[in-house]
Amino acid sequence: MSAQTDIFRRLVSDRLGDPPVCVPPDTSVLEVVQRMEAETATCAVLIDKKWRPVGIITEQDVTRRIAFRVAPETPASEVMTSPVVTIAASDYLYHAVAFMRRRGLRHIPVLNDEGMVCGMLSLSEALGFLSEETLNLMHALTHEQTMEGLHAVKSAQVQLAEALFENNVPVPEVQALLTDINRDIHARILRRNLKQMESEKEWGPAPVEFSLIILGSGGRGENFLFPDQDNGFILDDYPDADHARIDPYFIELAERMT
Repeated sequence: MSAQTDIFRRLVSDRLGDPPVCVPPDTSVLEVVQRMEAETATCAVLIDKKWRPVGIITEQDVTRRIAFRVAPETPASEVMTSPVVTIAASDYLYHAVAFMRRRGLRHIPVLNDEGMVCGMLSLSEALGFLSEETLNLMHALTHEQTMEGLHAVKSAQVQLAEALFENNVPVPEVQALLTDINRDIHARILRRNLKQMESEKEWGPAPVEFSLIILGSGGRGENFLFPDQDNGFILDDYPDADHARIDPYFIELAERMT
């Protein structure tokens, strides 16, 4: 994998730093600050009994809300920032970096598939090996999850491919990268439509568990800039008598995704 394509194919889990300081909400601010100092941490995440984040205390919070302002025994929950902005370990790294830059975040807690804190992503560490050209391409590929934003991402793929070819990146690597970006677009379109259908009384949540599969050149990792939309659903098993109830849902979902 070349340096030019590396950032676009890495996941957040590939760049996690040291484990974050995690404490219960009733921990005193004195203990939180001492833990941060002992572990040279720039923030502490407040977690519930299931390791889900309920708040965060940063260096700025220590300066603005804690130092000389509250008693040492004050519970951290009284000065924490909440709710907590988080990302998933399975998110693409370039999405996370662009999101953090847009929100002005220096670090962000990372959650595993169960919603538990599993690490911390530092913006400075993630940006350390990126060029300005790569950052510009990254932002072009991370628009908001509206249809207009997704169309903009597709347009940005042309710019990305041109830049990679100019840097003599092998064609198979460019195809593999375009495939990853197209798969991400498929996933975002799926989530967007599922959320919309869940809010509609006529449809609601998906009636059975299912997976979206990408076929053709996308399945082989050989996408060009404008591939055919070749995908399908694999549904969990259900009784034949339920076809009339279940099939219309996925027909509607497929039509919305087309």
